Amino acid sequence: MSVPALKRLDISAFLAFAEGREGKWELFDGVPVAMPPERILHISVKGRAYIALDQAIRVAGLSCSA
Repeated sequence: MSVPALKRLDISAFLAFAEGREGKWELFDGVPVAMPPERILHISVKGRAYIALDQAIRVAGLSCSA
């Protein structure tokens, strides 16, 4: 018994698919994938990394931003 080939989505089809759906979605190799919600620890680590990067940029006197 054969399995039908998956129809891969392009960006515009994916955006139409994801619009109005709950949660976060990513397009992986043409296939929509539901992403789990972030955990508090991950959010905290990202925040601390941003603060460290922003401070390093300011200390270095660079004209860019984090």
